[in-house]
Amino acid sequence: MDTRGFTLIELIVVVIFLSILAIIAVPRLSRVTDLKIAGAADKIAADIRYAQQLSMSEGGKYAVKFETSPNGYYIFNDANTNGIKDPSESYALDPQTNDSMIINLNTGVFDGITVDTAGYVRFDSKGVPNSSLTVTLNGGKKSINVVSQTGMVYVQ
Repeated sequence: MDTRGFTLIELIVVVIFLSILAIIAVPRLSRVTDLKIAGAADKIAADIRYAQQLSMSEGGKYAVKFETSPNGYYIFNDANTNGIKDPSESYALDPQTNDSMIINLNTGVFDGITVDTAGYVRFDSKGVPNSSLTVTLNGGKKSINVVSQTGMVYVQ
């Protein structure tokens, strides 16, 4: 009797076992993507609040500008209030790294995260935004909202 190889029953058991594992693993992978989008939305909301706080503490007019190409956003002191970072205006500094607050999405830890909406919001020295803003991520899976009048920032 030749004992090298597998019986048909052993192969069927292995295929069934791998199928069960695949059924369990696939929903978890999509949940990881949803968590990544939620984490990115929370980070963006925190950065918007940081710009608001800088405006209030420094009496400036800090703005957050979102761009779809290149995909990301940056925070800068919009001294002339035109919504465009001019050479005379400075980027806000990241409090953790002391680097300029220029955030590129769809790379590194933000791989797979995209901004669907271009636009900007600027805060005055009282923390009041110049307008409301809604930024959507990944085809509307999450949105970050800035409420005009109050400056409240929330993730939906």
